[in-house]
Amino acid sequence: MNPALDHGRRTGHATGRFLILGSASIDLLRQSGESVAGRIAYIDMGPFYTLELPVDESSVLRLWLRGGFPGSYLAEDDSVSLRWRIDSYRFIRKQKYFNKFRQLRAIG
Repeated sequence: MNPALDHGRRTGHATGRFLILGSASIDLLRQSGESVAGRIAYIDMGPFYTLELPVDESSVLRLWLRGGFPGSYLAEDDSVSLRWRIDSYRFIRKQKYFNKFRQLRAIG
């Protein structure tokens, strides 16, 4: 990845070039051994806002029932949306559990 970006800088494309990665991608960058110091920014992306969606009854109802996170809101049907929400809740719950476990382990 860095060689491609460095080539762009050498050929006059020093600004305005962005590579947007998902949340798991930072782990891949760490494994690659490339330093991203000074070249990385973290952006917390929240759910959709009502102003970002069409203003019609079905969109408002969908937002109310499914929530605004893209995986849930844009799911092909309500059952897929529900599965996404359940999986997200389980992931968050596990993360909190493991973080508490690490804290307790550091104390003792």
